[in-house]
Amino acid sequence: TAARVEAQPSTSAPRTPTNAQVAKPTDDNVVQMEAFNASSTSLGQYAEGTSTTATKVPVPLKELPVSLQILNLSAISDRNPQTLIDLYSAVVGMTQVTRSVSGFALRGFDTTTSGRENVQFDGLPGPVVNLGAVRTANVEKIEVLKGPNSILYGQVKVGGLVNIVTKSPKASRAGTFSATMVTGAGTYGRFGDSNSYMGMLDVTGPIDSEKRWLYRVIVQGQKLFRFRK
Repeated sequence: TAARVEAQPSTSAPRTPTNAQVAKPTDDNVVQMEAFNASSTSLGQYAEGTSTTATKVPVPLKELPVSLQILNLSAISDRNPQTLIDLYSAVVGMTQVTRSVSGFALRGFDTTTSGRENVQFDGLPGPVVNLGAVRTANVEKIEVLKGPNSILYGQVKVGGLVNIVTKSPKASRAGTFSATMVTGAGTYGRFGDSNSYMGMLDVTGPIDSEKRWLYRVIVQGQKLFRFRK
């Protein structure tokens, strides 16, 4: 007797489709996906359209020939900073050197020696305090202009400058209240022994019915537990 053995094709090897199989459509049904509505998301809340810091006139950000980063009120509120220098870490190319509002370095250029001219409030040079940090209760946004800007702003370090835009009264009534409590534990204290409290109230709106006179009142109080009172 003779035995015949035939090799079976491997089921794991891929098979090349024929021309008829390629030309034949698999399904004629069109799959339609549901429309995505981005109105309820946070897209666009951090984006700003124009700025006056780079050229001293309102210019769209996409037309600026320089590097400018803006942290608006939404970006500031979501980070819940205690002072303005807590936001410097969110700026690309910016590092904090000292606890002063002007004690930062941009693109490797340190401004701690004479950096007060590198900080502006509403376009005017010079911070209100020299050695301390600025609270964020009255800050609408900060604009960080990177690179040499001495042509526009005079004696400025070539690393860049920070323009702090303060809040202005609004024609529509609005109010914001926030409260924060901070605690911790460590080698020299148990959890709940060292507490810090912060609160802020911001109200604005028109005074008269014709909205010619506007007001804005911002009150902030805090009690921070630190080594130095």
